[in-house]
Amino acid sequence: MSTSDPTSDVSSQSNVVTITDESNTITNIVFLPGNLWVSDGQPHDPAPTIARNGNVFTITLNAGRHKTTEIAQTFNTLSGGSQDNEYAPFKETDNQPDALNFFFGLQVTLVYQGATAIIVIYLGQGHVLGVNNWWMGSPFITNIGGDPKLIFTADIHDVSLGMSGTHDSFDLKLVDVGKNLPIQHVFVLMLENHSFDNMLAMSGIPGLLAATTANSNSYQYYPPYNVS
Repeated sequence: MSTSDPTSDVSSQSNVVTITDESNTITNIVFLPGNLWVSDGQPHDPAPTIARNGNVFTITLNAGRHKTTEIAQTFNTLSGGSQDNEYAPFKETDNQPDALNFFFGLQVTLVYQGATAIIVIYLGQGHVLGVNNWWMGSPFITNIGGDPKLIFTADIHDVSLGMSGTHDSFDLKLVDVGKNLPIQHVFVLMLENHSFDNMLAMSGIPGLLAATTANSNSYQYYPPYNVS
């Protein structure tokens, strides 16, 4: 992590990026203390500021703009180490930055159907084609197939947010929800002289349509045989 070392040939700039939550799942975004990396010799504030207006989060960091490979390498490592864990709406061809001015970590709280998930993302600023562009990185991002998504798990749901944006903005939109259950398939093995009711009726497994102790079997003149 670089320290501030202002010199006569550097200056602090206002660097602004927005996150628009069209999914309405983000309830809070906060800076992770101690998670600010700035290129050596550049002035900077101790932390970014975060303002919210409806579903738009505006994040501002006053810092110098001098990109270095060291900052990008740290960003790539913390984001998950793969280009599939990083996304920039405005870039050339690579899915990983070669150099960045700075980046910082954010803790994001998301809620889906009453269940809460807390994840960490990293936002970094670079420079490409004459424009200061922003990157988002996180182990919760997948960029496989060129279809970037941020995916989080809330209770039994895997929630996918599609990602788009511009050089200084990110838009998140709900695109898919799947079930995240530890049990995917149940097989019942029927043993000789045993029925489903005999094996599992009293198991207490939710959702079973099975016999109860009020049920019984009978045959001819033999007394009824109750479920037990």
